[in-house]
Amino acid sequence: MQVRAGLLTSLENCRIFHDTTSDRLYRMCIEEHAVFLDLISVWSHYAHACGKPREWLYRDNIHATDRGRQILARVLERYFSPR
Repeated sequence: MQVRAGLLTSLENCRIFHDTTSDRLYRMCIEEHAVFLDLISVWSHYAHACGKPREWLYRDNIHATDRGRQILARVLERYFSPR
């Protein structure tokens, strides 16, 4: 995987990074008997489906804007809410 100045250089590299990182975290959660919530997948799906420009959700290739953080907070709120 090529990384330049801390940023992944292609969408394919982002997918590889996500798949590798999520897989490792998932395995660790199984070993530790912890719950695994894949926020990257949820976030990516929302970001592509919302129809807003990338800058509306991201301040750079990794970090969310204030709007993006509000959306992530709502995802977490929904996840932790009693069913």
